[in-house]
Amino acid sequence: MQNNDAIKRDSGEIFVSSITKWLKTFIENTIEMDIVHFVGILFVMYAGNSYFGLTMFDSQPFPVMVAAAFIILRIFVREGNLKTPILFVTIGLLAVFGIVIGASQFFQFNMLFIRGVINYASIIIFMIAFYEFIKVYGFPLKILVAINLLWIFVALIQLIEPGVVSMFVAERTSAGRGVTSLGPEPSSFGFYLFFISWIYLLVTDYQPPLWLKILIGINVLSIFFLAKSALTIVFLIVSFLFYVVLNFKSLLNFRNIILTLTGIIIFIFVISVVLEGSRMERLFFQLLNADLALVLEGDRSVNSRLAHQVLPIYIFLSNLGFPAGLQSFVANVNDLDPSIVEFLWGNISDEKIMSWNATLIYELGLFGILVWILLFTFLMDGTLNRFGELSLLFVLLFSSVPQSYPLIPLIFVIMYMTNKRFTMIKKKMSVTKSG
Repeated sequence: MQNNDAIKRDSGEIFVSSITKWLKTFIENTIEMDIVHFVGILFVMYAGNSYFGLTMFDSQPFPVMVAAAFIILRIFVREGNLKTPILFVTIGLLAVFGIVIGASQFFQFNMLFIRGVINYASIIIFMIAFYEFIKVYGFPLKILVAINLLWIFVALIQLIEPGVVSMFVAERTSAGRGVTSLGPEPSSFGFYLFFISWIYLLVTDYQPPLWLKILIGINVLSIFFLAKSALTIVFLIVSFLFYVVLNFKSLLNFRNIILTLTGIIIFIFVISVVLEGSRMERLFFQLLNADLALVLEGDRSVNSRLAHQVLPIYIFLSNLGFPAGLQSFVANVNDLDPSIVEFLWGNISDEKIMSWNATLIYELGLFGILVWILLFTFLMDGTLNRFGELSLLFVLLFSSVPQSYPLIPLIFVIMYMTNKRFTMIKKKMSVTKSG
């Protein structure tokens, strides 16, 4: 009996001793942990999942908050030598000039103004944070892939249980549309799949390893069968057209012509048969019949999205490029000719413009155009392909991509760091270092 008690006591002591030793090791490792690297990883994770958090917001404040924390820690904890590229600084200055001049026409210090300022600040903060992370720790491919797989996994679960993340994401979808995954709308899910796939291609110079090609393929299939996002499919079509134009001569052979025709047939089959009855099928055949008026009249979402692209640019031209500011969109729309507003009846009742580019050009005026001139100047690498990439991105951002979307600054940073004129920086683009 005494032997049994001794054995139990010895076992208990061993267990307590093991737990104590494990806790001690854990505490020591935590103390020695590179907190800057940890916060940087957290930032990358939030950047790849920027809608997850508070359901009262679509775009969350956490990515920019963690990005700012990472930059601060790089400066003070690691005494990092931050040499912010002149491109990022100049874009920030142009934004300040545009906001100040626009505010001289109409200004109220309210949440609308604060939100607008934070949106522009977030672009610069994201670019600096991504630049510093990649420069020090390498490109975070493994982290981005893990987040990518999480988006796909949640989307598959939503096919069975649609409300699986409703406590953390402001979901908006309806019958005939796709799932939202970790985004508020199917289009948000589609945008993520499209831009993250493009990021993979950019960082591997369009020569990804086989496993990454498979993931990109899964992302494209998910755009069609999970997100069912008509706008993201338009992204794919526009990208394909850009690719054909830029590579027309090399594609002009029998094999590529057959592949292209096969792809078109498969696309039409998927839309008309596999996705029969969906909103995407209806929109596709209306556009195929050149019935744009019917689409605009019958689909409020399409009409509203188009209005948020056309009206800001129309006002920009009417103002001769003068910055319109952060708080004047609704008032300026109400002052337009009634026939214009009647055709684009997308219920413009919010100062928030649903477009990355239209917001930039409307609010900053000519300063917004200068931002793009700078981007083309600093991101060009002397090749026609890079010009095509920037032109494609410029076109695609005339869509409902939010201005605070972190993946767009990441694309800018990748293009900057792979610019052949910055060979020393390009060495930091290794996708194998630190994941």
